[in-house]
Amino acid sequence: MRAHTTVRRSPRGRIKNFLALLFLIGELFVAALLILGLAIFYRFSRDLPNVNLLSSQSLVPAATSIWSEDGVLLGTLQQINRKPVPLNEVSPFLKDATVAIEDHRFYHHFGIDIEGILRAAYIDLIGGNPTREGASTLTQQLVRNVGIFGLSHQKSYARKIREALIAIRVEQLYSKDEILDLYLNNVYYGAGAYGVEAAARTYFGKSAADLDLSQSALLAGLPQLPSAYSPFVHPDRAIERRDEVLDAMLRYGYITRAQYEAAKSEQLHFATPPRARKGYNFKAPYFVWYILNDLIRRYGLDFVESGLKIQTTLNWKMQQAAEKALEQGLERVSYTGANQGCLVCLDNSNGAIRAMVGGRSFLASQFNIVTQGLRQPGSTFKLFDYAAAFDTGKADLNTTFRDEPIVYPNSHKLVHDFENYTGRSMTCKEAIAHSVNTIAVQVAELVGIKTVIAYAHRMGITTPIAPYYPSAIGASAVHPLDLCVAYSVVANNGILRKPMGLLRVTDAEGNIVEEHFPQEQDGLLRKSTIDQLNEAFEAVVTEGTGVAARGDESNGIVPNAHGKTGTTSDFRDAWFAGYTPELTTVIWCGRVHHGRYRPMSNGQGGIVCAPIWHDFMIKAVPLEQKYLAALNPAPPTPQPKPATPKPAAQTHPTKLQQPSTPSTNPTSSAPTTAPPTPPAPSAPNLANPQPNGASQNNSNDLLPPPAPDMPSNAPSNQLPPPQNTATPPSPASAPHLAPNHAAPPPALSKRKSDPMVTVTICVDSHEKATIWCPATITVQMPASQARKLKTCTLHKPPPGAG
Repeated sequence: MRAHTTVRRSPRGRIKNFLALLFLIGELFVAALLILGLAIFYRFSRDLPNVNLLSSQSLVPAATSIWSEDGVLLGTLQQINRKPVPLNEVSPFLKDATVAIEDHRFYHHFGIDIEGILRAAYIDLIGGNPTREGASTLTQQLVRNVGIFGLSHQKSYARKIREALIAIRVEQLYSKDEILDLYLNNVYYGAGAYGVEAAARTYFGKSAADLDLSQSALLAGLPQLPSAYSPFVHPDRAIERRDEVLDAMLRYGYITRAQYEAAKSEQLHFATPPRARKGYNFKAPYFVWYILNDLIRRYGLDFVESGLKIQTTLNWKMQQAAEKALEQGLERVSYTGANQGCLVCLDNSNGAIRAMVGGRSFLASQFNIVTQGLRQPGSTFKLFDYAAAFDTGKADLNTTFRDEPIVYPNSHKLVHDFENYTGRSMTCKEAIAHSVNTIAVQVAELVGIKTVIAYAHRMGITTPIAPYYPSAIGASAVHPLDLCVAYSVVANNGILRKPMGLLRVTDAEGNIVEEHFPQEQDGLLRKSTIDQLNEAFEAVVTEGTGVAARGDESNGIVPNAHGKTGTTSDFRDAWFAGYTPELTTVIWCGRVHHGRYRPMSNGQGGIVCAPIWHDFMIKAVPLEQKYLAALNPAPPTPQPKPATPKPAAQTHPTKLQQPSTPSTNPTSSAPTTAPPTPPAPSAPNLANPQPNGASQNNSNDLLPPPAPDMPSNAPSNQLPPPQNTATPPSPASAPHLAPNHAAPPPALSKRKSDPMVTVTICVDSHEKATIWCPATITVQMPASQARKLKTCTLHKPPPGAG
């Protein structure tokens, strides 16, 4: 046999083959990249805008607009301060500071910074902070904020590619100085100032040409986060940011060490902050400020004024009817002394706020009684006594109690009735219809006051309720909006729908910032409980204390009206809380004299508030029916069928028929949000208690003093379990306007030696806000700085809270 010989390749040959393979793979990779690049360029360069128009553009956004659900402009919000100046009239320090901190390779790239992109990618890869090595050039920042280019602030590859191509084109047509000129004259510096000239005058009271190094460094650091670095609101953060800019200027050779040290040691003196925006001529001003205050707290005033489109749930025609009904109603009962009131109306199908009148005159007082007021609800609170009794099976409509003088449990004080004690037995239905206090207290004692309180909180009351039996007849103060939510639970067959004032918020480029959908919790009450409450509340308006709410042939009958009157001791508060299948509305009225709530003359809820409720609902219900019909067109009329004998009359309790839920607001749909650029401070607590016991001005003299450690929410272990696992509302819940989802705020550095605290600042005075400030913003600042803040004295206490 012939032996086989093995040919061995030398190590050098294997290396050559391996290198050849690597070279081939590299060429294929480069070719693939070129093809991909050409494809991307072709895809995004076909419809690039005309960059020749850039020099004629202004970056000042359109005014923020607030719209009603039915398409009416409720108002606009904007403060523009812009004074363009030539580049040669800008301090050289400011030009150098801007380039150093925003784009130190500005004079060396062609619109995009390849080196910066690779550096940022590497830092991101190793887990560093890529924001300190941003890859976005000054040119890209310019084109990103110009409306003609149609770029948003969304973080998407498509937007970044389009932005880069436009930036390259801009660099081809404009010189570096022209680009820097456009940037400096249009960028937003906070406090309503657009451009360096406006910013210099706003913060330092001088021209941009006269700024020194330290002042220039401070201004150059503002555009990144104007609200967070505002020297008016966060002076310590502003100085820290100035020092970062000076560090960059020294690092890149724009200043010497001596200049650096002198600028850092300079004590800056700022101009007087611009006074707040006055004279907004809003329609529905209480409602509009309710919306704006919530947005300002979460996003900051600068962002809210940046050209947003705010679409709300308010119906302007209903709002007009509400304002007219309240004003005419107060005039009609002026003989009682009633001269102040509020009204709020909710859409039962989705919780939308359709009308809100927070007081008789917004010019006289910006205090919104609907959302900020704390008033004793009187007999309207009996909803929770009977709901708890019916739902737990302790009583029903036909259970009888004797109306006779009784004392409160564990007390020697007599239960007061407005009418004389009848001394006879009566059913719960009759007691509800005629608002008999003695029987309501007996019902509350039967189920336990803690159970009654648990039902109140479960159905939407967010304020603390004293765990004493006078609370059973309304001795603990509540917000009118909360009471409206609670009554809507009955109208909604046991479903709690959280009040909703916002539909959608979009930014100046049309990107969605927030989009809201109904939020609900089902199974709060049994069906038998709902049926009995409906029957009783219908009796209130047909034969009881609230007949004026239903109306008659002379002024029109509100169809399917249900409700409950309420009156507190000495006639200090009058109420009517009622509903139809479509809407739930709450009215409160009182007498204000020299800043205090005073007794009215026979100012009962059935006399003062029930007629107002009627006058509003007789106009609002048809509007809501028309709205629902437009959302849910009726099916084609079927062919007539042969007549059939009518069934025997039904004897079961009245059941409120529900309107169909609008299909445009599906409760199961996921919310859509896009995080805005500015930081979003955490939402404040909804409960807005009046200071120094102001809510006690309307107190019942039968109410024992509250315990110091009184819980804000009683245990609910005696309640039937709900039919779902949604979290019930509680006194510590977020505001009604909180979005379904909001972006978390970016983290800011904190000094360990000086902890950060949360402070609410008045937008008008720039001082620590009180409950009476109409526009506020919640910010964080060092504790030492917070201690130096004065309390706002610009806004006076509302009547009764002083």
